[in-house]
Amino acid sequence: MARIATNSQSIFIGCIAALTSNLAIYKYATTGMHNTLDVFPSNGVVGIIGKILTAVFAKEVRLVYGETETFMWHMITLVAIAIVTFRSSFIFYKILDICIPIRVTFDQKEWGLGISQQGIVMDSSPVYILLKAISV
Repeated sequence: MARIATNSQSIFIGCIAALTSNLAIYKYATTGMHNTLDVFPSNGVVGIIGKILTAVFAKEVRLVYGETETFMWHMITLVAIAIVTFRSSFIFYKILDICIPIRVTFDQKEWGLGISQQGIVMDSSPVYILLKAISV
């Protein structure tokens, strides 16, 4: 296997990727977006930064030496990967949504997710109060 970057360049790439990932995780946490286990900020951002910086520091075809072809191919593959990933994720989401509805309805939210999702009735839920009133 050919070495693409030196050890010091690899450490630099790793540090920059880790810092940007940490910032992305922080930003996602403050936006309120649903992202299970912070998969994109912890893995996607690191992959993107790693791919870009590898093209910048790649042995003999470095962007810092004025070689733009490798860098452009890395950018094209990043865009292609993003398109394929988004499309395939959306297709899988739609298939799953047809088989098992992903989003709960307004009525399920209103009556309580414990009842609609797990069958659990809480003392303060409208269903519990209604059932208690009927049984009296």
